[in-house]
Amino acid sequence: HDYFPSEFMGMFTNITDKPVTIEAGQRIMQAVFVKYGLVDDDNALGHRTGGFGSTGDN
Repeated sequence: HDYFPSEFMGMFTNITDKPVTIEAGQRIMQAVFVKYGLVDDDNALGHRTGGFGSTGDN
């Protein structure tokens, strides 16, 4: 294979009032891989309010 042998996950939102069916094997995603750097003093002090995997509860 010419791709990473693992699963990729994505979050999708249906912005219509009609049901959407995604069939097995249907291609629905693309990816762009970019270098992601970290610094030694990357200490986030703010409160997290959501993001990928968020339950939507406030």
